This record gives sequence, C-alpha cells and structure tokens, in this order.
Amino acid sequence: MGGLIDSEHRALLASRRARLVQHAAAQRRQLAQAVVPLAQSWRWVERGWLLWREVQRRPWLVALPAGLLLWWRPHAVLRAAAALPLWWRLGQTALRVRRQWRH
Repeated sequence: MGGLIDSEHRALLASRRARLVQHAAAQRRQLAQAVVPLAQSWRWVERGWLLWREVQRRPWLVALPAGLLLWWRPHAVLRAAAALPLWWRLGQTALRVRRQWRH
C-alpha cells in the first residue's frame, strides 16, 4: 500500500510542479510586456551615462565649446549660468540614485 501512496503523492507533486512552471512562465511574459515601454527611456539613460563618462575623461569637450560660446554670446552664457546650481543638484541626485541602484 505504501507504494500506491508514494506514486499518488509523486503524481500530485508532478502536477503541482507543472502548474507552478506554467504560472511562472505567465508571470515572466507579463513582466516582459510591462517592461517594454521603459526600454526607450532606459536607452536615453544609458546614452546620458556614456556622455557623462566621456566628459569625465575629456573635460575639454565641455570647456572648449563653453569658451567659444562665452566669446561669441556672453549674455546667453551668463543667463545659462544661473541654472547651473539646478543642474548640479540634478546631477548629484542622479549619481546618488545610481549608487543606490547598483548596490
């Protein structure tokens, strides 16, 4: 009699496992569909990080155009400089979020 119970038990476990595998596959499909709209946004984030790394390696990429713009349109540069604290805070917040996300 013990053999029958074991085989029944194994059959129940196998059917439960099959249902769980199907459920997990359905959840993976739902997650993949939910993430699709974020793909374009994520591409822009990656491009921004690549640009930031490039600027860190070659600061003259920013300094040279900024100097030329200051020589060509000094008033426009002074108006834009007023927004620098905002951009600094935004950058610091982005770096903090990135550090938290990586850990």
